[in-house]
Amino acid sequence: MKLHAIIPGQLYQRGLTNGRGFERLAELGVETVACVVRKPDNHLEDWIKARGGRYVYAPFADGKQVPEWLPELAGYLAERAKTGAVVIHCRAGRNRSGLLSALVVRELLRIDGARALEHVRQARPRAIANEAFADYLKELPAP
Repeated sequence: MKLHAIIPGQLYQRGLTNGRGFERLAELGVETVACVVRKPDNHLEDWIKARGGRYVYAPFADGKQVPEWLPELAGYLAERAKTGAVVIHCRAGRNRSGLLSALVVRELLRIDGARALEHVRQARPRAIANEAFADYLKELPAP
């Protein structure tokens, strides 16, 4: 699965690992991994914990509702990204991880949701194809 640099050195997005690609994550200084799918990526969880990093398990559906707790998680991940790289992953690395990545970008760059959406889509083509997620982001003001 491909790794997408959303903000190089700080924020990356991907799908499930299937136990591969950890060397690249180590090179990038990844210290935090956020999983937003129902079934955790145990390979990635074991790898990051063995390195002393954090694995955040926060599943939510790729549907029409954005969890009310998601902006708070984005704030936490933005803080983590200031001291070590963060990877956000879902199954395919597009919708759920894209939404959370955009919220983190919004926090880090202090921009509105529409600009954060465009930033993520430039870094990860076809990201946030879920229109409910895109519409949610377009309505968010800058923090």
